[in-house]
Formats: sequence, structure tokens, C-alpha cells
Amino acid sequence: MRRSVVQRGGGASAEGIEQYGERFFGLLTEEALKRGSHTSIPQLRDAILAYVDAHDAKPFKRTKTADDILDKVRRVGLRTQRVHAE
Repeated sequence: MRRSVVQRGGGASAEGIEQYGERFFGLLTEEALKRGSHTSIPQLRDAILAYVDAHDAKPFKRTKTADDILDKVRRVGLRTQRVHAE
């Protein structure tokens, strides 16, 4: 998960990232952690890192600038205020 992100359209959606994280950690638990008997923290850490290295996708690439994101948040806030003011 540290380098992967689910992307929708031109950018990553918060819902997509959350859904990806839930699925990723579910698979990590099922495929790497439940099947092993880890007797130490370093052994558990090694199992997690091996799973991540084997299943990680392409690196996260930003497609929007911080200004683009903040502008969109501002527009959503204004739209929400208009809807609730009526």
C-alpha cells in the first residue's frame, strides 16, 4: 500500500484509496499473517515486507496540484452552503 493507490479518472479518490487499503490489508492478513506462526516481531515484520514487495503495484503519481485540490474543496464547500441555505 505504501506505493500503490487506486486511481479514478485523473486523480486518486479518497474512497478508492480507503477501499484499496481495506482490501490490501484483508489480503495481507489472509495470505501472509494467518497462515504463518510468527514467534517474534522481526519475523512478523519480515513476513509483512515480503508480502508488500511481492504484491505492490506501480508507484503513486500525483495528477493534481495542491492548489487544484484546495480549489475543488472550496467549490464543494460553496456548493454545500448554497444547497443548505435554500
